[in-house]
Amino acid sequence: MKSNTRNALIVFLLMGIGCLIISYLVLANFYHGKQEYSSKLWDFVIAALSQVAFVVLTVVILNFLWELMGGEPISKTLDDLRKSTLLIQDSQETGVRRVLAESSSFATPDKWMERLKSAEEAIDLMGYTLHVWTKGSGLEQAMLNLVHRGVKVRILIMDEGNQHLESLINTAIIGIAGTNFTRTEIQGAQEAFHRIATKVGDNAKFELRTAKRGLITCQICRTDSEIVAIPYLYSVVASQSPLMLIRGTDTRMFKLYKSEFDHLWDLNAPTSQTQPVQPRQP
Repeated sequence: MKSNTRNALIVFLLMGIGCLIISYLVLANFYHGKQEYSSKLWDFVIAALSQVAFVVLTVVILNFLWELMGGEPISKTLDDLRKSTLLIQDSQETGVRRVLAESSSFATPDKWMERLKSAEEAIDLMGYTLHVWTKGSGLEQAMLNLVHRGVKVRILIMDEGNQHLESLINTAIIGIAGTNFTRTEIQGAQEAFHRIATKVGDNAKFELRTAKRGLITCQICRTDSEIVAIPYLYSVVASQSPLMLIRGTDTRMFKLYKSEFDHLWDLNAPTSQTQPVQPRQP
């Protein structure tokens, strides 16, 4: 690869020198009265050849100096640029608009709340416990306002009795009481969302389910045609996990994550034998 690059640079160097020599010879012939065409044509030819020579030689020299100083060669930069356009092309199909290494850098708690409040039709909120959401400023009132505006809200969190509950709990990160700590967060989140459900009353626009079956492996925050997805990693907490912002209901990633939510939602639909989620007694 490097050999091909150097060969190309040599070719460009020779082209630049050649254009420079030709332009000099044309200029010499012009001033010695050997031109056969109008002076405007000669001026154009000389200027064109000189500019081509200048551009080609400049690129070669800059590339050489850049490599000499330890920087990436221009060919590498151009290759990176070409590859980056593939991300843009993929984005149109997948709907992924942003990818961040850490979800905590995406938005502040207030910005997350603004995202919820901006919904006009539907909100799907799924997470292992979603306990941090219940600590957000004004969540209860925001949910009530959304429901009264006709926004359909679906909340899905893990169930305390789920046999896979401990699968993503890394006690080395959150301490020896990790399992009990997670269950406490689930209980607190259930109580918070149940209070909202009680105030909403019989309005079918708000519903909370707990995942007794299946396993929630990512956090999903869907607001209308946007989804923010945070995959859960075993080695780090959620705030240090990567994040994707997805736009467009017809895009592949939107459909994929919406399908994940819908599948777990339907899998844990209430039955005649299943009692609705009740608030934990103090």
